[in-house]
Amino acid sequence: MGIRASNIYDAKSKARFDLAFVTLIILLAVFATLSVLSLVAFSRLIPWMRAELKLFDVASEANLWTWANVAVLVSAANVHLACAFCDRQSTGFRFYGWLASSFLLLALSLDDLVGLHERLDHLGQALGGGHGFLHFAWVIPGVFLAVMAGLFFLMLIIQLKGSARVYLTSGVVMFFSGALLMEAFTGWILTLYGPSPQYVIAFHMEEMMEAAGAALILCAGLPLISHTMEVSPKSGFNPSHSDY
Repeated sequence: MGIRASNIYDAKSKARFDLAFVTLIILLAVFATLSVLSLVAFSRLIPWMRAELKLFDVASEANLWTWANVAVLVSAANVHLACAFCDRQSTGFRFYGWLASSFLLLALSLDDLVGLHERLDHLGQALGGGHGFLHFAWVIPGVFLAVMAGLFFLMLIIQLKGSARVYLTSGVVMFFSGALLMEAFTGWILTLYGPSPQYVIAFHMEEMMEAAGAALILCAGLPLISHTMEVSPKSGFNPSHSDY
């Protein structure tokens, strides 16, 4: 009995979804492990980890968390750049969307590595920040930058379909919700309680949201790359026939 082409396509679609899903689970497990190590270091349960707090602290720079976060963002930039190459013959603006997304992710990785957003603190204070929900004053100019970045991501999101759109949309929302909304809430906690256990838990939640968002954004490009690798070089690849 013959096998319907739609059945083959459905099987391949499930395999591509599983690749993205498994990748997401692995990345979330890595970040969850690093977050737990950071909490253990803050708890003073293991003296030598407390002594090396900066190495484990998710809110510090130049440590394990920064390395993992930057690695995911750079990997996501490369994945989206590869998607732009695969999608170069597509109709509409999808090619440019992938390209813009790739450059945005590189910029975010640089910011995470050297803390560029913290240089906006003086501007934020001049705009009225510095206390309460605006304790971290850079959030004020950060909102405008996030809106601009969101518009570029939106240009790509509206061109996608299926799991790729779900991953990218949820990733962008998760990332900027952590970077801005949760950052503002963390600042409010710090204003009320100081460097307390509540504050420690809050900024761990914030960093985990950003990391999860970056992982989701990375996974958004995996379905297209997987599909491209499955296509025979002789048959060619027409992105308009895919579900991305």
